[in-house]
Amino acid sequence: MARRGRMARSGRTVAVALGVFLLGQVALNAALETVRPEWRDPEFGWRLKAVRKLAGRPLVLALGSSRTQMGLSPHDLGLGDGVIVYNFGEAGSGPLHLLLNLRRVLDAGVKPDAVLVEVMPAVLSHPGAAEDFFHDHVTRLGYADLGRLEPYCDDATTLRNRWLAHRVSPWHAQRFLLLSHWQPGLLPWQARVDFQWRMMDDRGWVPYPFETIPEDHRQRQTADVARQYEQTLREFTLAPLPDRALRDLLALCQERGIAVAMYRMPEGSMFRQWTSPSATATIEGYLAQLSTTTGVPIFDATTWLPDEAFADGHHPLKSGAKRFSARFGRECLNPWLTSCKLTPDP
Repeated sequence: MARRGRMARSGRTVAVALGVFLLGQVALNAALETVRPEWRDPEFGWRLKAVRKLAGRPLVLALGSSRTQMGLSPHDLGLGDGVIVYNFGEAGSGPLHLLLNLRRVLDAGVKPDAVLVEVMPAVLSHPGAAEDFFHDHVTRLGYADLGRLEPYCDDATTLRNRWLAHRVSPWHAQRFLLLSHWQPGLLPWQARVDFQWRMMDDRGWVPYPFETIPEDHRQRQTADVARQYEQTLREFTLAPLPDRALRDLLALCQERGIAVAMYRMPEGSMFRQWTSPSATATIEGYLAQLSTTTGVPIFDATTWLPDEAFADGHHPLKSGAKRFSARFGRECLNPWLTSCKLTPDP
């Protein structure tokens, strides 16, 4: 009898432990989907929290990659208090990522008055479907994102299954992000991502962490960038999915009555040299045709900064970002917003 009693108590203990474990998984999944999106996608989640608090003035969202994230300083645009520009850059983002983020923002009940869309030619050449683009970032996705991305999948089941495999045990799948929020000091610096929100200002800008860098360091970083982009730029061909996603993004803005413009961020001379003459003609022809057929203007700032203003040929240092932003606001953004009736005539 005593043995049976011990076995029964042990069984109850195991059942309770299992129940607590499963409840923990369910609770975290619920938080990731609702009140804590920043725990799965901090670059998006923290920005969404910020823009939800902005009200009373026209809102302009700048959707882009890490170039925008580090290179566009809203406070240095010189637009005054009439309009709020918010930097919604996210590292590694191409047209499909930007489209996803805009749909997320709109579905969260935030409708910007205008949207700026960064165009980075190198990512327009990336082949594949949505399940390929998000293969390494599936933990950033929420359940609703699967539906948003399904039209861009060759095999939506692959994306869903991979997402589900991570959501079975979210405490493990999100462990580095969770610790970066709660106890970043327990992680090695390479695994920490708390800089993504701790270094972010109140308009979404995350400046490059060092104001000056040694020349040999700049050359090493530029060499790393070359390995990532040089061949792609020399052999540039427009891939179907990035083209489709970019067009859908522009169309979505126009359907919702949101003013929209495209822009190209500054690049160093070496980065520009990697693009062959034929590739340059293809890129410029494509963007000109896209602008004409959609009626969406494009602002080209590729040559605006000298090489010493970059950390690696395409991410501006803090001073370079401020210099670019001031000129961009003066020569491009303010006149365009005025034409859209979002800022008063001078």
